[in-house]
Amino acid sequence: MRHFLPLLLLASPAFAQLAAPAGALDAGAVGVARVRPGKHGTVVVRFPRAWRKDEHAVEGQKLKVAARLELLDAQGHRSQVDAPVFTVKFSCEDEGGMWMTAEAVVPVDPNILSLEPLTKDGVVAVARLVGARETKVPAVYDSGSLASFDLDEDGAADLLLKERPVAGGCGVRLQEASLELVSREGAVPLRCCAPGAVSAEAG
Repeated sequence: MRHFLPLLLLASPAFAQLAAPAGALDAGAVGVARVRPGKHGTVVVRFPRAWRKDEHAVEGQKLKVAARLELLDAQGHRSQVDAPVFTVKFSCEDEGGMWMTAEAVVPVDPNILSLEPLTKDGVVAVARLVGARETKVPAVYDSGSLASFDLDEDGAADLLLKERPVAGGCGVRLQEASLELVSREGAVPLRCCAPGAVSAEAG
């Protein structure tokens, strides 16, 4: 896997920023919500690869975010709540170094959001942190996605959930394809991939 680099974002106020956060967790960060086994009505929200371990965060650190948390499923149903307190956890070690993720357990109303997994590791929705200002998100044009998401409700896909084969494999026991959130600005990796990959979810 190539070294992870912070995504370069459009600076114009006409566009929203979509990226895995490179520093403080803030509005514009995107991640995923996964089903919580045995706990119907709750999901685990993760903002992946948020910080290098030695730069911005310490495992176990609590993060309070001044933003709203929005969950959006593949059918376009959305739910928005005050952002919970996140916990910094180890996510992955690969050729780019050690990476951390911001994680929280969030209750959801299954009458609003579909809890039908989109991936075999239980992704049911995308998550993003939303600021006070509503902004238009640049559309992304691609094919072969598992699901697409229209964040600004303009009829065009702004975020895609995609898998692709990776030499050496990804995820648990390195037996999976990569999983990525793709926007026009780039891709946010959601699984730990070879070479040298050690995942928090290995087992």
